[in-house]
Amino acid sequence: ENGVSTYKAPYNPVANAFRTALLVRGQRPYVLIFDDLRKDAAEHDYQWLMQTPMDRVFSPLDATRGVLTLEKPTPDAPQLLVQALESDQLTFDFQTYKVESSPESDDHEKFGDGKRLVATRHAVEANFKMLLVPVRADQETPNVTWSADHHRVRIDLGGQSDELTFQKQADGRTGFALTRRNGGTDLLLVGLRDFSPTPGVRITLGGPGNVAISNGTLYLSGAGWKTCTVTGITIRQVSHDGSVATSVTTAKGCQLTEGVIVAGK
Repeated sequence: ENGVSTYKAPYNPVANAFRTALLVRGQRPYVLIFDDLRKDAAEHDYQWLMQTPMDRVFSPLDATRGVLTLEKPTPDAPQLLVQALESDQLTFDFQTYKVESSPESDDHEKFGDGKRLVATRHAVEANFKMLLVPVRADQETPNVTWSADHHRVRIDLGGQSDELTFQKQADGRTGFALTRRNGGTDLLLVGLRDFSPTPGVRITLGGPGNVAISNGTLYLSGAGWKTCTVTGITIRQVSHDGSVATSVTTAKGCQLTEGVIVAGK
């Protein structure tokens, strides 16, 4: 108790706002950021903001991507490619702006200038899908190819070929599967309960959960997934969150059943 009365009220409420961030490792690592935003049933201008240091400049490569570099770069200076995987009704702008407190706070303190990259989309839902790739001047940039139905996108980069499959969830969040197509059967499922990356291979969940498979190990997390069945992939071991009651691992896959977790045990 500090003796000060505080009143709270919703400020600019939205129907949903979700962020999913993923670091994809490999010879050429990259980051994916999915921001799912919806205010209501009307169209609005949504902005995706990325603050940068003051000594950065943004050089557009085309309408969907550009490179952040130093104002005075050296041959080995770090660069960052920023690319919008979905470019419908999206524009980029690199701004210098005044950093100050929000007027609604009754605090008028100012903090000088700032720089930021702004992606703007006019739509009912924002659904920003952003790709961030560290690059050098002598390195190739990724080749991004969408499927005809616009549910899958392939990212080819430095000998890596990764495919993303998207599926909108009931709560407005974007669920996805990521499959590394060249070498092994490495994949990641977030929010998807039934996925078949290739004929004869299928992963199914009886409830919400996340699945990763790498080098013969199945990683399973979440609460309420009930059952997990993997067919067509050799599973040597299972790593889970402690809620697996039974598990059967075979050369062609595995079956798991979730047990009841008792607090303190």
